[in-house]
Formats: sequence, C-alpha cells, structure tokens
Amino acid sequence: MRRYQALVIAPLLSLTSCFGLFDNGTDSIVDKYEVTWIDVHAQRALYCDGSEVVPAYIAAVGYNSKYLFVKQHPLAGEHDEKVLESITNYYLIERTQNESQDRPIYGPLSEEKFNVLCNELGIEEVTFSTHYPENI
Repeated sequence: MRRYQALVIAPLLSLTSCFGLFDNGTDSIVDKYEVTWIDVHAQRALYCDGSEVVPAYIAAVGYNSKYLFVKQHPLAGEHDEKVLESITNYYLIERTQNESQDRPIYGPLSEEKFNVLCNELGIEEVTFSTHYPENI
C-alpha cells in the first residue's frame, strides 16, 4: 500500500511544483483581440478567440472603429527569442460586426504598402495606442 501511495503522490508533487514556472501576460486590445506572451516577452503575438492572428513580435497596436493596426518585428526563427528589429511589418485587420464572418487581414506589409492600403481604404489617421519595448 505504501508503495502505491508513493507512486501516486510523487508525480502529483512534481506536477504542482512546476506551477508558477512559466510567466505570461495578456493585454486586451479591442473586441476579442488581445496581445499575449507566454514565458518570454519576445513571443508577444496578437490573438483573437485564442487563435493567433499576427505572430510575434508585436511592437505596437492601435485601432479605430473599422480597423485594427499592428506593427510587428518578426523573430529570427519560429521558436526563436531573437527579434529582428531591423525588419518592420504592418498588418491591417478589418473589424466586422458579424461574429461568424472571417475578418480580412492584410499583411505582412512594408510601411509603404501599408500606407498605400490605408489611403485606398480611406483611413485618414493611423494611431498606435499601445507600444511594447523595442529592445528585448
């Protein structure tokens, strides 16, 4: 009986000791969009309803009544922590009122293509209201 208890209790103790080992954070942006990172800040990505919309590293986010604006620096590799700050991508995500409708996502775009798209869509001002550290 003692042996059985030891076999059951030892794994449970090791599992509970792992809690708190990982750090994370989430910032609600608008609608169901949030910027989340798990374990390391370099993994900061944009999610909607638990699905990744824009991969890490998110540098800035903003929105107006129709669109969400995202400024992103890619990572050197898919699971890498090195942020390539010399590359800046922009994303434009249409906010729809219909929950079941897919939201058009434009990006990754260069700053020039992003500005042209904003002009074509009649977006007069793009404001990034939330900024994240550039030097991680």
